[in-house]
Amino acid sequence: MEGRILVLLGSLLAGSVSAQAIKPSVMPYPVQVKRGPAAFPREAREAVQREYQRTLRVGGAALPAFARYEGALKGFARTDCDRDDGCLAELARRAEALYGLYVTLDLNLEGDVTAAGRVVRDDGVMVRSPVMVSKPLGAASFEEAASATFAELFARLLIADLPVTRAVAASERVPAPVAPARVETPLEVASSTPAPAPVADRPLAPLFLLVTGGAVALVGASVAIAGGVIGFSAARDSSRNSLGNTLASEGAGPDLAFGRTLTAAGFVGLGAGVAMAVAGLFVFPSKAPTVSLALGAGGPVFAVGGAF
Repeated sequence: MEGRILVLLGSLLAGSVSAQAIKPSVMPYPVQVKRGPAAFPREAREAVQREYQRTLRVGGAALPAFARYEGALKGFARTDCDRDDGCLAELARRAEALYGLYVTLDLNLEGDVTAAGRVVRDDGVMVRSPVMVSKPLGAASFEEAASATFAELFARLLIADLPVTRAVAASERVPAPVAPARVETPLEVASSTPAPAPVADRPLAPLFLLVTGGAVALVGASVAIAGGVIGFSAARDSSRNSLGNTLASEGAGPDLAFGRTLTAAGFVGLGAGVAMAVAGLFVFPSKAPTVSLALGAGGPVFAVGGAF
């Protein structure tokens, strides 16, 4: 029996704490009384302020503790909270509350007590637009009429329905999800002609041909230049000695022939290198080619092996 009583008390206590925790935190700016009764001493003004805060708690708001409330107002020099939402947002942040509330109270010449107010979030967004409520003073005191007017104002402002956390409050501005546009996929028709292989899937043999061809062409050009130089020197020596030095002229003959051979071999190598480079650009062998250069009986022999 005692165990059941303890469980029941724990449930009630947890429910009470939960109910208090879900209230939105509101920092009220002191109510601004524009006009009051003829006899409205300081004690009456303080009583209206206390009734203002009490009615706000009853209306579903969680107010900062007294020390935090006084600390937020102390040194707060801004006086434009009646027209600037940033003023109320700053006040809310100083009190570590999510919302700031501004309310005015007025007793007009017809004897009506009017209260007006708005609510601003701590990021400067006005979450409750200005609302005005009027009640006749009648036979009630000004404090009693003000209390009734505050209660109706807070009900009209939906204080109890304010989101209690920043995440929930920010979700009010999230637009409704938009369905993605339907994208029509074009019908692909199969073709009997195979598509060319992507560059990344091509074998390394073309690169080998391109590099090797360039090297062979460079060597061939060098050999041709060397042969030309040797042949030119031999021909020049032969022309100088042809009039009186037959022996020297006969010695220049092999050099001239060797120079011509080198020149021919160089041009052959140059042509082969260019051919390999072209093959590397436009032809894709199935396996890496082999290249050989040798001197045969009839001159230089250049061979390229590989499947194309």
